[in-house]
Amino acid sequence: MNSCNMVTHFATIKAGVIRSVNGFTVGTHGAQDWDLFLKISAKTNNIYHIPKILYHWRKSETSTAMNADSKPYAYINQKNVLRSSVRQRGENAYIDSHVALGFWRKKYVIPTNPLVSIIIPTKDNFRYIKKCIDSIIENTSYPYFEIIIVDTGSIDSRVNDFYEKLIDNNSNVHVIKYKKKFNFSDACNYGVNNSSGEYLLFLNNDTEVITHDWIQSLLEHAQRPEVGMVGPKLIFEDKTIQHAGIVLSERDIAFHPFYGQDERTDIFTYIYTANIRNVSAVTGACCMVSRDKFNKVGGFDNKLRITYNDVDLNLKLRKEGYYNVYTPYAELFHYESKSVGRINTSERDTSELESAQKEMRKRWGEYLKRDPFYNDNFEQFGPGYRLPE
Repeated sequence: MNSCNMVTHFATIKAGVIRSVNGFTVGTHGAQDWDLFLKISAKTNNIYHIPKILYHWRKSETSTAMNADSKPYAYINQKNVLRSSVRQRGENAYIDSHVALGFWRKKYVIPTNPLVSIIIPTKDNFRYIKKCIDSIIENTSYPYFEIIIVDTGSIDSRVNDFYEKLIDNNSNVHVIKYKKKFNFSDACNYGVNNSSGEYLLFLNNDTEVITHDWIQSLLEHAQRPEVGMVGPKLIFEDKTIQHAGIVLSERDIAFHPFYGQDERTDIFTYIYTANIRNVSAVTGACCMVSRDKFNKVGGFDNKLRITYNDVDLNLKLRKEGYYNVYTPYAELFHYESKSVGRINTSERDTSELESAQKEMRKRWGEYLKRDPFYNDNFEQFGPGYRLPE
């Protein structure tokens, strides 16, 4: 709602509620409805979306939906409306422009300089881990971070030589050895126990930093009291989408919408992937959460050894009342093989996958029935955001 007017024309509101916020604000023409919705949403959580198609909208030539330049005053008023909302809520934030008209970025100020612990479970894969670490050190503008490499049994001498040079040249890089049978959840928790940061950033070894302010872009939301986990935009080498938030599914447990799609050629994909929004979960391949909130929900669950552990952690945070957030302003490459796909990869033991799915349905069955951040009219399974045929 802070990125675009997601309600627009059709809304039914109690007259008393409208009067309580002094109705429409004079001088907000072209954004008067957005202003009203922002004022009301600051006062109440009793807001409901009816998941049925109740009307059709005729687009005229003078509509901004047809011609973004048809109402230039509307965009001036949009920014003013969002600024007014920031003041009303007493937030330490400002409104930044977006590359597309009609969209905005509410950017939260980071008033302190908290330490961020980047926790990377890894084994061998010299080319990937070197590219990952080099990109963090060379491309990260935020100075207050430490890297905790959780090595789960590397035998490649090039990797161990790389570690030695890293430690010699970077006082904020630490390598710890994880000597038990591989368990992604346990390895991450082990990394947390050997870290010092106020915020935890979990990162896969096959990632590469793109945006220099990626940590700030995650941290600005992770610091917010109401936010649990924050995830970035992850893209493949060919610039198609790998991750832009996770959707829950009764059939699939969870899936990555827009997987393999190109936002540069599809405006519908772009609207969803280029704006900050609430999601049920974000991927463990790159995500940030405060240490306090992580500990409050018990961290990663060791019972989910390989898969769904990230979704489980996100849902534990949601159960505690926190919102999980996707932001496109932190962007990284993720070199996951497209042929491997999403959760049920061919390399993983089928019985373990089925066991994890069974456990997730047992724990989160009610959550899987309906994702509140996903439209009911779309297909309820991956790749998502498509109308049923």
